[in-house]
Amino acid sequence: MSIRETFKQTEKLYHFTTFDTALKIIESNRLRFGRLSNMNDIHEADKIMFIDANGQAINKFPSEVLDALHDEVYKYRQISLTADDRADDKEGFDLHQMWGLYADKGEGVCLVFDRKELVKNSCGIVLGFCK
Repeated sequence: MSIRETFKQTEKLYHFTTFDTALKIIESNRLRFGRLSNMNDIHEADKIMFIDANGQAINKFPSEVLDALHDEVYKYRQISLTADDRADDKEGFDLHQMWGLYADKGEGVCLVFDRKELVKNSCGIVLGFCK
């Protein structure tokens, strides 16, 4: 099954955050996307690697080219959401590492969103998954 098909079958999406940020999200009815440079997950920050069409790391390009690529990537923003894992019978909020990394070391909040409503209200932002 493709990622698009899997996403369309997802009912709930979960977002881990601090208590104060959860209040801001609820009060404003808005989610904010974070800069890639501010992400604290090793798979999201400082590990961006550029590869060529053959999948080989690009490390022999002139530094100004690599700097330009790096600057371009860091213009983008993202938001981290989790989903239920049907295969392991785990709900999206049952992720200990996410509580530690994003939810203020377990003292924060995990907000639960209806996937259909979130997509409906964010079309144009979540481009890959709009109708």
